[in-house]
Amino acid sequence: MNALTSLLAPLREEARQRLSALSARERRLLAVMAGVVLTGLLLAVAVLPAWRTLAAAPAQQQALDLRMARMQQLAATAAGLKDSGAAQAPAPSEVQRSLEAATARLSGSSRVSITAGQATLAVRDAEPAALAAWIEQARINARITPVTAELRRGDDGRWNGTLVLSGPATGGN
Repeated sequence: MNALTSLLAPLREEARQRLSALSARERRLLAVMAGVVLTGLLLAVAVLPAWRTLAAAPAQQQALDLRMARMQQLAATAAGLKDSGAAQAPAPSEVQRSLEAATARLSGSSRVSITAGQATLAVRDAEPAALAAWIEQARINARITPVTAELRRGDDGRWNGTLVLSGPATGGN
């Protein structure tokens, strides 16, 4: 700190001498210019960013209003489905029919069985796309989801193994 003060002392003395050499009018002009520069800095640092935020607020509010309206629409749709009973689990016989129909479309040799609140799919040489479609059909039509999977992918890209699924219609979760 002391070294800094000793370096600035000659500069400060020179500035005082130059300032005292100026006329009163020039000193006032210099003070006004310094005020203008400080005001510009204050505007650039503090006021303009806040001003930009205020200018962008209406567009952001409109976007948020649209998102809120979409969320309320989705909530109303979900409530309507819940009240209409469409979310009810299908009967076990419907689950059985749905899974058997999906299994018939599955490539390779596959079989499905429903026991103890779970559906078990045994697959052999199933195409990946066909297995994915079967799982999707089970989720949509039978409202069951995979719980465990013991699948192995063969050298030819086909799947072998078992897939255990459960849901409200099977008496599971």
